[in-house]
Amino acid sequence: SAVAGILVTAALTQDTADNTAVQDIGRDNWAWLQTYGLTQVDLSSTVAVVAGGAMGTSTTAGSATLLFNPATSSRNQGFAGFFFDAASASATDVEAFVRCE
Repeated sequence: SAVAGILVTAALTQDTADNTAVQDIGRDNWAWLQTYGLTQVDLSSTVAVVAGGAMGTSTTAGSATLLFNPATSSRNQGFAGFFFDAASASATDVEAFVRCE
């Protein structure tokens, strides 16, 4: 599966529905999506990560994980970049580099 990016701000509840982008300027319908560069991520509770490991998206909303889990040899949701630091499962603010396809 493909990854569009990582949300770096919470997506607020929309003010209106079915508007065009121009009609929604200045409303709460927006969030920031990072597609490239240094970022901080929260890890899922299932696996620790290693520095340089490929970062994948987790089935846990709002969390990242290893793209390939060596414990189960399974592939996670999609490639999103790589980890700069080693960290234990459920760690918060882990340095990573986002590089979406």
